[in-house]
Amino acid sequence: VLDGAASTYQTSLTGNLVNGAGTFTLRSEQIGTLTATASTTTPGGIVDGTTSINIVSDAIAGLRWSTGLEPLAQYEATASNWSTIGAELYDQFGNIVTSNTGEDIVLSLDGAPTGTLSGTLTKQTLFGQTLFSDINYVKVETITLRATHTSSSETITQSIDIIPSNPKKVILVMEGETFVAVSYTHLT
Repeated sequence: VLDGAASTYQTSLTGNLVNGAGTFTLRSEQIGTLTATASTTTPGGIVDGTTSINIVSDAIAGLRWSTGLEPLAQYEATASNWSTIGAELYDQFGNIVTSNTGEDIVLSLDGAPTGTLSGTLTKQTLFGQTLFSDINYVKVETITLRATHTSSSETITQSIDIIPSNPKKVILVMEGETFVAVSYTHLT
């Protein structure tokens, strides 16, 4: 019987003992610690026992933006840093690959943008995740941000509109006219 932290598995595995040892194959789509209990129905058989099994994810199936830390669809063209962006590695079941630490994820731009992405563009994973907190771009245009996990070559992209940060006032005064007041509308 297997008991997991997130849910309880009521699974019975049956096998034959060979020279006092039994071998079982266990597959779990959840990561975490499971408790396995072994018992026998044979009188005088093995003594019941319990052990903990730590299920970890280690096979990278892809790279995605971290929930709640995805790049925004729009940022202002300013020297101020964007909101924090997160990327994470996941396995075939959608779990974060928490065993992955110390591998590079690199931010870059696709296409032929006219400006330069600035900030710390390479970060190492920590438990399958990484955060970029000092990124910015100051040229008004649409860019495609790319994150790449260098070890697996997994990539993700996001299109982002870089908009003017502070609209400028343009005042036209014709010769012989007196300027009194101005109002303007910020057009995007």
